[in-house]
Amino acid sequence: MELRELHDELRRLEGPSKEEIQAVKTAVKVPGKTDAPTLSEENRFPKLAEISAGKDLPFFSRAEVAKHNTAEEPYMIIHNRVYNLKPLLGSHPGGDDILMSKAGTDCTKDFEVFEHSEKARVQRDRDMLVGQLVPAENTDWSESAAVQQVVGEETSEIGRYLKYKVTDVAVAALAWYLFKTFQNRKPLSQFTYSRALRHLHLIMAVGIFGAVGTAQAASYSEGQAKKQMLWWHKQTGILMLVALVFRVIFRMQSGIPPRFPGNKLVQMIETQSLRAFYAFALLLPVSGIANEYFLKWAPGSDKTGNAEDDRRNDRLAKQSIDAHKVLGKVLQYAWLPFHLGYTTLYHYSQGRGVVRKVSPFI
Repeated sequence: MELRELHDELRRLEGPSKEEIQAVKTAVKVPGKTDAPTLSEENRFPKLAEISAGKDLPFFSRAEVAKHNTAEEPYMIIHNRVYNLKPLLGSHPGGDDILMSKAGTDCTKDFEVFEHSEKARVQRDRDMLVGQLVPAENTDWSESAAVQQVVGEETSEIGRYLKYKVTDVAVAALAWYLFKTFQNRKPLSQFTYSRALRHLHLIMAVGIFGAVGTAQAASYSEGQAKKQMLWWHKQTGILMLVALVFRVIFRMQSGIPPRFPGNKLVQMIETQSLRAFYAFALLLPVSGIANEYFLKWAPGSDKTGNAEDDRRNDRLAKQSIDAHKVLGKVLQYAWLPFHLGYTTLYHYSQGRGVVRKVSPFI
């Protein structure tokens, strides 16, 4: 270990060899190293080459980067390049804690999990790029094992089999849903909602529980599993939003059955709880979409030439994701337990079938 520490210190003092520097500048193969990565960032996002063109970036060893792990000068390695995170502190949508927990380390895999756009990568290189790793310590992202860590792990035979089984179950569930819908086409009572409203109610329930479940699963996952859960989180949120729009349209055109009798105060609480439900179903996906819009698509200095636009987009993206997280916690830990617990248990104790009233299969 002492020899290794001395070797790292010697490399830091000496810096990269002339051969290594020449190899980086001319893309010549370094003896003992593999070819330049075929899936490098610059190959996937061509605009990045314009940012570093003509720059003589200094070299850092991994040991040297590891020493920069404080808020005064936090460094991070992404795709063999070194970044100073200081300009990002206070404006990162995920918060400063997540940045500082990774300061001084190689965060390529974590960075790729969240699917940063080319716009975000260009802004990152323009504002925070301070150097690159010594060639001898580069990770070759063209190697199969390394590529799988970033763009997706190779699925095993068992994994592929389970994926097919999940698809089969989903198809079977949809077929069962359509069959039950066709089977139960009898006339409806005036005490229940229209069939269209009840189907949309079920779709919204799938969306809201799917969004909550996938968010929880993502918080306990890492790497590709987390990326997959976040993808499903977005899809279920959009499903909830689409179902809400159509539910509002159909509800305005449909007759509304009389509500359950009861105390005026109880009825008022029910009404406010339902209004909160519609607010959550609207604001949660909209705040998530707003965050993605300001991070990836909102016009920035690359289009307007005004650096203030970048700061505004960062600020609005952070505000959007903060609102999204707060609303999600209120929904998960306050509204869902109260609304579902109260609705199901209270009315059931009064001999009323709430689920039957909104079910599409009656």
